[in-house]
Amino acid sequence: FNTMVRRLDELDRVKREFVSHASHELRTPLVAMQETNRLLLDGLPGPLTERQKRLLELNLQGSRRLAAMISNLLNLARLEAGTMTYDIRPHDLAAIVRSAVDELEAWAQERGVRFLVDVPADPVVVECDPDRTVQVVVNLLDNAAKFSPPGAEVTVRLCSLDALPPEAPRDVAAALAGLGTRGPYAVLAIGDRG
Repeated sequence: FNTMVRRLDELDRVKREFVSHASHELRTPLVAMQETNRLLLDGLPGPLTERQKRLLELNLQGSRRLAAMISNLLNLARLEAGTMTYDIRPHDLAAIVRSAVDELEAWAQERGVRFLVDVPADPVVVECDPDRTVQVVVNLLDNAAKFSPPGAEVTVRLCSLDALPPEAPRDVAAALAGLGTRGPYAVLAIGDRG
């Protein structure tokens, strides 16, 4: 049994190292591809037709999505290794949500899915790590659009409430109560039919 546990631990360590190494190695050629696309879109080698621009923009969007997936793998390796760090400071959640929507909107439209966004114009300031938070929102929007049928709408609503809404999951309410937190609360809801 002890030998099996040691082997499983070793296998887990090798897996984490592989994911971390592969993620780093994949980033280098991806960054080069993105920079080449940007130079072409800037018209440095010469003018482009609208169709060529559109194809390069799609290629750049795809490379950004691939970069996000690689970052997810690297973050997973960091989480499993216990080395993930967070930069928790006040940030505008409304701006983070709008940024995530902007990042995926063209891709969703190509799939025939439309985002209906209801985000306040005023800042909704929360204590968070903006990079991790945008990653969560992008993942939620990505899944909502990916699994929605063509012609569907994905709703994105953000609001600030003085108290948790009654439909808040009990475990979330209990965890927040255990931390001694009080409102106002930022509530982000993403709805889809996927």
